[in-house]
Amino acid sequence: MGGKDNAIGYFWEAIRKGQVAHFYLFHGEIGRHREQALALAATLNCLKKHTVVQKSDVRDRLYCGECLACRKIFGGCHPDVEFIGPAKSSVGIEQIVSLQKKVSRKPYEGLYQIYVIEEAEKLTLPAANALLVTAEEPSAQTVLILSCVSDGAVLPTLRSRARAVYFSPEDDRLVRDDATGLDPDWEEAWRLSGGNAVLAREAARVGVSVLRNLTEGYETAVNTGDFLRLFALFPLEREVALVWLQVMGASVLEGGRRETSLSDIPFFTSHIPTAIQALQRQADVRLTVEVLALKHMRRLGLWQK
Repeated sequence: MGGKDNAIGYFWEAIRKGQVAHFYLFHGEIGRHREQALALAATLNCLKKHTVVQKSDVRDRLYCGECLACRKIFGGCHPDVEFIGPAKSSVGIEQIVSLQKKVSRKPYEGLYQIYVIEEAEKLTLPAANALLVTAEEPSAQTVLILSCVSDGAVLPTLRSRARAVYFSPEDDRLVRDDATGLDPDWEEAWRLSGGNAVLAREAARVGVSVLRNLTEGYETAVNTGDFLRLFALFPLEREVALVWLQVMGASVLEGGRRETSLSDIPFFTSHIPTAIQALQRQADVRLTVEVLALKHMRRLGLWQK
């Protein structure tokens, strides 16, 4: 295959050869954009110093997936990897100005800092023009990625400066094949993730049984209004907590749960992202989970202020 049909293959072949661009445009089916962005971040920051390998299979990883950097990246808590999305209805100039300040600094921990602007078609014109300045003078240790469905929705001057990577519908259908062999409970991990390949991999790594026990323990505490039952959830590692909260949120949104306190879509869409952001900002894990549970109990009328 050639052209668009094998764009991801060409992308990784270039990475293997050390040809890392500083500005990418991911377009097409968005199901794998975040997954590939995280894989790139891990490749560039893996502590085991994986180097270019002489293999042609695009599924051969260039990162270990086990070192502290890899675990932080896939756990959503690495300080040099950030996803930026629309604030309300658009990605505004304030967000890009904030990004420019971060880009001007050196990475905190890794060799590279990676910033991904999701729903890039929602960049306002002032924001897009400001981003153009950054794209024209990229830092040697920075990789910017725009993610959108259609490249035609991106400002032409931005599009012309980015290395485009097209994701075809077939790429999404191959996600399960790419992730086989990680865990015997892979199908359950996939279901829990709501079909999110990145989250499914992390769920399989953490362990489906671990995530199931955490969810059942949380649900029991919330449904009974018994705060002390939460104690059984701890100690809880930050990376595991991040995966678990994402799994709970994904499961609710996919409608995969029976009618219980954990099928409360309005509550989870409001409070789960807040809890995840708190953990990503290094908030105390136990306190974050306890605050989430207390809010949940209050919503059910089982806990009074």
